[in-house]
Amino acid sequence: MIRRFQQVLLDFLFFDVDDLKKITPEQLAADVRMSCAMVVVLHDETCVSSWCRFEWKEAESAGIPILCIVDAHHVCRTTVLEQVKRCSSHLMVHQWVSYIDAYRHDASIRITDWLHEHALQN
Repeated sequence: MIRRFQQVLLDFLFFDVDDLKKITPEQLAADVRMSCAMVVVLHDETCVSSWCRFEWKEAESAGIPILCIVDAHHVCRTTVLEQVKRCSSHLMVHQWVSYIDAYRHDASIRITDWLHEHALQN
């Protein structure tokens, strides 16, 4: 799923796993702060990641909006929602997108529209 979005948004995307040769908190913070928006793909282990929580905190302090996508084929949305409520309220600001293979086109449109809206604002 992530790779599909990366291909669609190739010239519009900073993808932390691929774009950073050596990940340091300083470099990651700088890259997050240069973003106009953040898309987070959530599963049941995302909130456990200290790197993810660090990125979300940086985005919140910089006023960067975050759109969450839940991989609804592989995780229970309610479980992920409860985890996110405990670790970052900033991820609760915008309505989440549920990604399901049967509705992937609709999800892609919602994500693209959201990104365009927030890119134009910033």
